[in-house]
Amino acid sequence: MLENSSITSFYHKNGVKKIDPVAELKIVEANKMVADFGGANVYVLGEGLVPTTSNVASDSYRDPKTMNSLQEFWKMYFKKSNAKLIEFGQPALLNTVK
Repeated sequence: MLENSSITSFYHKNGVKKIDPVAELKIVEANKMVADFGGANVYVLGEGLVPTTSNVASDSYRDPKTMNSLQEFWKMYFKKSNAKLIEFGQPALLNTVK
């Protein structure tokens, strides 16, 4: 769920940057990267999980504001893409998958 492409990137200086969800969605729409997921329910597992091999001190902690902005982006993206973000586990799901 951490985009890194020629369109946009959610990374900055070996970490995750706090994005502006509305601005990022405009970039995605301008580049015609909205899809049709056919009404799918989406569950994200492990968002914000830090690899044990990380050497960057700032990677040992994911800022809640950064995580909230990522969640808001994906919620808006999936809504535009005919899907519903049901759960955004950080790192574990709080609800069961149905």
